[in-house]
Amino acid sequence: MVRFPGGRDLRATGKATMLGAASSACTFGAVSIAQTLFKKVASAESAFALASTNIVFELGILIYVLMGWQFLAAEPLSGFVLVAIMYLLVRATLPVGVFEIARRRLQEQEGEPVLPQAVGVPVTEAPARPGWREQLKGKDIWYRIAVRYFKTLRRIYKSVVFGFLIAGFIVA
Repeated sequence: MVRFPGGRDLRATGKATMLGAASSACTFGAVSIAQTLFKKVASAESAFALASTNIVFELGILIYVLMGWQFLAAEPLSGFVLVAIMYLLVRATLPVGVFEIARRRLQEQEGEPVLPQAVGVPVTEAPARPGWREQLKGKDIWYRIAVRYFKTLRRIYKSVVFGFLIAGFIVA
């Protein structure tokens, strides 16, 4: 994942969009993955494109069964339009420095070191890290996974509670 297409160009954003479609992640899972990749190396454009979960294969099956082929055709099209609009708005309105500040804040919140990729050092010059199998053998990684899991659960809980409250007020 360190070699994730983190650039700001259309090619990297397109790759991230395809990876997001292939990931079959739920919304919160996709956002969590995108946040982690943004924190480590991905551009904001690529992270957002990866998190665009309305271009997911399984969702297409459900839409086809429940609503028909017209909605199935519209769903991925709307996803690509959403990614394109976001890409253009971000490129036109937000300077790169804003994202670097956000990336550093995320890294500081998690207590993680600033990775060389995040400050412009090519991946090939980054210090070697142990493989994922070796990383999973340490107790510290399991602690970090648990902490992130419960942080994500808290975020989901807040979103669901506020979502239901707002939906309730709208219905009432």
